[in-house]
Amino acid sequence: MKYNSLRKNGYNLVKVSKFRGYVSTKVTDDNAICVPYSGRYGKGYRVERHNPDSTQYAFVEYWIK
Repeated sequence: MKYNSLRKNGYNLVKVSKFRGYVSTKVTDDNAICVPYSGRYGKGYRVERHNPDSTQYAFVEYWIK
């Protein structure tokens, strides 16, 4: 699923946190990787985003229906 269509399909952003890893600055809303997620927060998608303040930590967003 595309990042831009998550909200249109009824998914809500429930949490944003950091993880140890790097996500390129070239990753935008158009080409962000949405990975299916099933875990602590429910079922939905996990999206990794660039963190402009760090090269060691990136943001991860949990979109749950």
